[in-house]
Amino acid sequence: MFDLEMKHAFLYLVLIGFSFICTVVSSARAVWLGMLVSIAGFFALGRVRSKIYLTLFSILGIIALFFLGSLYIARYDMTLAERLPTLLDTTEGTGHWRIMAWQQTLEDIKAHPLIGWPMGNEPLFYVESSGIFCTNATHNEFLKIARYTGLTGLFFFLCLMIQTLVNGFRYIVSSSGQEQRKMLALFLCVVYILVTSTFSQRITSIDICPFIWAIFGMVYLRLIEKKEQKGGLAQ
Repeated sequence: MFDLEMKHAFLYLVLIGFSFICTVVSSARAVWLGMLVSIAGFFALGRVRSKIYLTLFSILGIIALFFLGSLYIARYDMTLAERLPTLLDTTEGTGHWRIMAWQQTLEDIKAHPLIGWPMGNEPLFYVESSGIFCTNATHNEFLKIARYTGLTGLFFFLCLMIQTLVNGFRYIVSSSGQEQRKMLALFLCVVYILVTSTFSQRITSIDICPFIWAIFGMVYLRLIEKKEQKGGLAQ
C-alpha cells in the first residue's frame, strides 16, 4: 500500500494502521514473524520513498506498542507486555504444544515416509493445555503435508513454492513502475504465507485456504501476462 499512488492515499494509510493494530493484538508468533520478514523484504526491494514512509510508520508503531502494553489478551490470559517475553519461550503453553506436535508428526512421517498416513487413520495428538486429543494440531504446514502425502508430496509442494518465489523475484528485478510494485506486494504476501506456515497451518485449512491460493494464482496470472506480452513484442 505504501507503493500505491492514489487520490485517497490517506485512507490506505488508515487501513495499514488498522492492520498493524490487528497484528499486534493477535500476539501470535507466526503473525509477528511473518510481518517482520515481510517488512525486511520490503526494505530490501521497495523504493527509497516507500522505505522512508515505512520507517516513519514503524516508529509510530513502536510508540503505539508502548501504549498498548497494558492491553489484556484474553487468548493468552495475560497483557501484551507480559506476552512479548514468552514469544521465544519453548516451555510456554502454545510453544510447548507445538514442539510436542512436531515431534509426534516426525514420528508419523518416519512410520510412512513415502505416501504418508491415509486421512482418518492418523494418530491423535494430545493437547496438554486443553486436556483433549486432536488430529489437526501439527501447526507446521510443511510437516502436515509430509504427514498426509509423504515426503513425495512434500517434495512437489516445495518445488511449487520455490518456483513461485524464483519466478516472482525475476519478475520484480526485470520490471519497473506500477507493475513491479504490484508484483512486489504479491511476492511479499507469498513470503508472509510461507513464513507463518512454519508455525501454523493455513494453506491446507478449509476456512482460509481459498484466499491464500488466490494470492498464488494472482502471482501466476501476472507471470503469464508478462510472458504473453513478451511473445507479442517478439512477433
